[in-house]
Amino acid sequence: MNKLLSGFILINIGLVGGYFAQPFLQSQLQTAGLISGQAGMSDGAPSEPKILYWVAPMDANYRRDKPGQSPMGMDLVPVYEKEKSEPKILYWVAPMDANYRRDKPGQSPMGMDLVPVYEDEGGEDGVVKISPVVQNNLGVRVDIVKKGILNREINTVGYISFDEEKLFHLHTRVEGWVEKLVVKATGDVVKKGQKLFELYSPALVNAQEEYLTALRSKNRVLINASKDRLTALGVGKWSISQLDKTRKVRQRIDYFSKNDGFIENLKIPENFKTLIFR
Repeated sequence: MNKLLSGFILINIGLVGGYFAQPFLQSQLQTAGLISGQAGMSDGAPSEPKILYWVAPMDANYRRDKPGQSPMGMDLVPVYEKEKSEPKILYWVAPMDANYRRDKPGQSPMGMDLVPVYEDEGGEDGVVKISPVVQNNLGVRVDIVKKGILNREINTVGYISFDEEKLFHLHTRVEGWVEKLVVKATGDVVKKGQKLFELYSPALVNAQEEYLTALRSKNRVLINASKDRLTALGVGKWSISQLDKTRKVRQRIDYFSKNDGFIENLKIPENFKTLIFR
């Protein structure tokens, strides 16, 4: 009877000792690297999420089952399993104009693919938010706006010409010779009222003699007619007034500038013995 009881106690102690020793032994074996942990236990490295599909950065509707490139030549972006519940797309906008909105994908008037605006993006009305991937592909750069002068240099071909509304042509109305030329070359600056040249013309000499004859006759009709003829031939008021004072015929008549400016074209060099036509 005593032997039977002692055997029963030893068996129970062995079972109990084995029951309590099992977790301790398993722990020691795991520490030594002899056995792995329990099923389902992680070794400390995070598991990589599963890739559902690959999508184009500029077109969310372009999807593929493996890596590649979009029709625009951009690398496809992976969409992982944790991203399966995609937010609702509210509308599509142009990347360069937030006011251009559409209900479905397409292209903007500038030929750029529309960008989706999702329900959870929120923000101010009219503000477009672009994902970092799309920003990188578009080459978007952010900087602080500063007030200043925008300098832009444009190299092109142009032509310089004279303002035709300010051109003044001086022509003689009779045949004759330029006896004295005051201006010498093209580009000379002249002032209003400055003498340009002196002209000898037989027609002007005859017209002066007729005017003096009319003055001596004191016939007002002849005087006015002779004076009008001198004016029509291009004789100025100053020359006619000198003729009234001196009562002598001048062989050379002075021509004056009517405006300030410079000589653009000079076709009558001094002592050039040729006929000058109007």
